[in-house]
Amino acid sequence: IISLAIGLPTSLVGTYLYIVGGYDYGFFSTYLTLCFYIGTLCMAYAYLILMILWARSQRFKQLQIQLSHIGRVALTIYISQNLISAFIFYGWGLGLYGEVSRSGIFAITLGILAFQLLAIHLWSKKFEFGPLESLWRRSYAG
Repeated sequence: IISLAIGLPTSLVGTYLYIVGGYDYGFFSTYLTLCFYIGTLCMAYAYLILMILWARSQRFKQLQIQLSHIGRVALTIYISQNLISAFIFYGWGLGLYGEVSRSGIFAITLGILAFQLLAIHLWSKKFEFGPLESLWRRSYAG
């Protein structure tokens, strides 16, 4: 609770000042960096504790089971996010770097997330681990 009480207001104030400052990197790098470091570390610790408490409880057990499928494909999800984003923004793909607004980036992010959650749901019906995780496990099996 203490970590959340410190981290949330600190992060909100830092974000507000960054937006009001017109996303000026010079202002961010000189004054707001410490604010973001403190805020994000406190928030990360609070989230970690909340997740541990939730994992120990029996609340929303079905959601816990569904989220466990994501952990079994984490490497595949990470790599695919990078490849999809690179295709969208780099020149060898659609070349949209610098062309998309912040709200457009948010929409693209939600679209990638929705696609991946659907893919995880379908994949986990047939396989226990993701394709890259399976390759990784085979490489250690010898």
